[in-house]
Amino acid sequence: MPLGDAGFRIIDMPAPPDELLASYEELPVDAYMGNGTRYKKFSQYRLSAAADGSWSFERLPHRDCTAFKKFNAVGGGMRRTYLPIDVDLTPLIAVGARELDLDRGEDWQINVHQNRTRAELGRPGPLTPEGVHHEGHEFVMIGVLDRQRVSGGETRLWRPGADAPFWSGTLRPGQAVLLDDKAVAHDVTDVVSATGEPGHRDIFIVAFSRWTHKWYGDDHDAAALSDGYDREFSGATVEETGTERQPVIRDIAALLEGAVLGHELSRISEESVTGYPVTGPAYVRWLKTMVSEHPTSGTRHPAKTELVAAAARPPYAPRA
Repeated sequence: MPLGDAGFRIIDMPAPPDELLASYEELPVDAYMGNGTRYKKFSQYRLSAAADGSWSFERLPHRDCTAFKKFNAVGGGMRRTYLPIDVDLTPLIAVGARELDLDRGEDWQINVHQNRTRAELGRPGPLTPEGVHHEGHEFVMIGVLDRQRVSGGETRLWRPGADAPFWSGTLRPGQAVLLDDKAVAHDVTDVVSATGEPGHRDIFIVAFSRWTHKWYGDDHDAAALSDGYDREFSGATVEETGTERQPVIRDIAALLEGAVLGHELSRISEESVTGYPVTGPAYVRWLKTMVSEHPTSGTRHPAKTELVAAAARPPYAPRA
């Protein structure tokens, strides 16, 4: 194992260029994780072994971010739409790839997340809303590039099923932790304002998987979304919902809300989105109404039609 029995290693990274650090100022808010305190972009690459012993990076066509709900209870089982990363993180990623001693006999696929978490007085910034978790990949690299006016942000590493972390520490800017993701789970404590003024923590996360494991493309997305549906439906038993089918259908509608809205919104131009409330329940009502009435939408969305029909079949259908 490249990381040995410990399953992790802390490494130093080269100093990042100024333009990379400045790019964190341009990250848009993450609409799915962090309750307005996280800012994010996302990209994916294919790594191939080069003749000189390095790795070549091929940026893959941009796709939504999908994850299995069993690994991310908050952001899994749905499509998350982010802008692509527009700065070059590959020199830093290459350091991690070298230290991991990736198998050069095959290509690798990586998911790259560029994240800023912001904290203000009285408003902490949650770094892992999903709690203690695995990413579901083979290896993970978490690199810290900047910390300004925040405390907290302690990385904690856990053995599967453990009641307490076996290691904890606060990564300094310029450090990264490499993880054997199958052997070690992780979480990070919230960051809080250290001075009473707004502060932030800037990081990037890289998840490494063998190309043959197919963590990129339509098949992966379908499996990740199906995982979310299956896990929600597994609790919708007849014993829990009684003899009426309608409660199960309502569960399906609630489950599909995020996926359907994301799908439809991706087809709606910015020019058609006007007159929206800023926050609160009024915004939710407006969003649902706008999507349901928009010409690109329809009352019989294919995914909803298929899954509502599934409610009429075992094991979700009421028993006679």
